Amino acid sequence: MRFLKKTKGFIEIERPIEFKPVEVVNPFNKEDLPPFTNVWFKLKGDTSNLNLASKQQILTYVSDYNILAAAMNRHASKAHWGNTQTASLDHSMWYFRDFDFDDWLLYSIESPNTSNARGFAKGNIFTRDGKLVASVAQEGLMRPLNS
Repeated sequence: MRFLKKTKGFIEIERPIEFKPVEVVNPFNKEDLPPFTNVWFKLKGDTSNLNLASKQQILTYVSDYNILAAAMNRHASKAHWGNTQTASLDHSMWYFRDFDFDDWLLYSIESPNTSNARGFAKGNIFTRDGKLVASVAQEGLMRPLNS
């Protein structure tokens, strides 16, 4: 029941970003999944006055959402958000072109490796018409909680 309360509380937090996952995962199904995820996202509110540096800073913030989900997928039969502590350890970004936060962006993430309580994931962020905006690489902690 504690997991349900924590999950409900996390989902109900108001965020300035709207996310729409391509693959909808049921966190209560305890089956290992392929190590990838794809999520559409865009900012809420007026973004017309943002300069490129501000947009890149916000994109860096947004890129930390969802990236470890791809690493957790391969261990979904044992690890989930209710029994695993996660934290970003290393996070790198490469920016390739300007983009518009008023339109949807696709964050395509894969995790080629997980071991020793760490997960490595990399992602690409695309405009709706398929232009690569940025690439991301992250190593994250994925440690079981003591219950």
